[in-house]
Amino acid sequence: MAAKRDSYGKVAARAREALASDGFGEAREITASLLRRQGIATATCRVAEWNQVRQAVVKAGIDVAEAMQARCAGDFEHEPKDRRLKTALAALASEPARASTPAVPAAAPSATTAGPVPRGRLR
Repeated sequence: MAAKRDSYGKVAARAREALASDGFGEAREITASLLRRQGIATATCRVAEWNQVRQAVVKAGIDVAEAMQARCAGDFEHEPKDRRLKTALAALASEPARASTPAVPAAAPSATTAGPVPRGRLR
């Protein structure tokens, strides 16, 4: 477990270095993939927007690596440090819980399926 913890620490450190040097190249592929999944064409992004999105991905990667490092150390209460991520998580937590019931209500039992058939009577 210590090796995993150290590995996550190294991932976070490399991402911090990339963030400090505006080296968002490592985040290019995953950022493009995330945008495609959301239906956003990367060709329409200006350079500043593209860099901002890649920066957000790198920051999120740092928080994920730090959270996993904390979990490996037994800390399951890790809080993200990125302000935007904290705000987004708080907004999700404050949304009312979505019902886990199906959208279509279950049909009431019909006369043909309700209960046992009394002796001597056919349905």
